[in-house]
Amino acid sequence: DVVAMNNLGWILCEHLGKYEEAKVLVEQAVKRDGDYGDLLDTCGVVYYRLGEFEEAISKFEKCIEVYPEGSGSLSASHFHLGRAYAAIGVRSRAAESLEKALEMEQESGGLSREEKRQATELLREIWGEDHVSITE
Repeated sequence: DVVAMNNLGWILCEHLGKYEEAKVLVEQAVKRDGDYGDLLDTCGVVYYRLGEFEEAISKFEKCIEVYPEGSGSLSASHFHLGRAYAAIGVRSRAAESLEKALEMEQESGGLSREEKRQATELLREIWGEDHVSITE
């Protein structure tokens, strides 16, 4: 079951720090259903945690394509994409994705308090303290 594989992959990655095990699992799941948005996001997070930023970006971009418009999950995927772009120093794309994540969060939710804080902090690092006018 791809949903169960996705959920287990998330737990292995984000709760247990077992990134390599998570990677094996989510890659198997992607072979079964490469258009499942939550799975693509989880896969991207796993790649991000492993420092495989180009792979992470690829998964997040595809995830954003397949999620339905207005989905609360879209804001998290934009956040994840922005964080990955920031990690490789692509500031303009990082800022664009982070701003989109925060905008979507206000419309439909989807970000945790910590993700909102991280997004705002990354934007301040990119644009400087005075440029960021996002309410936390």
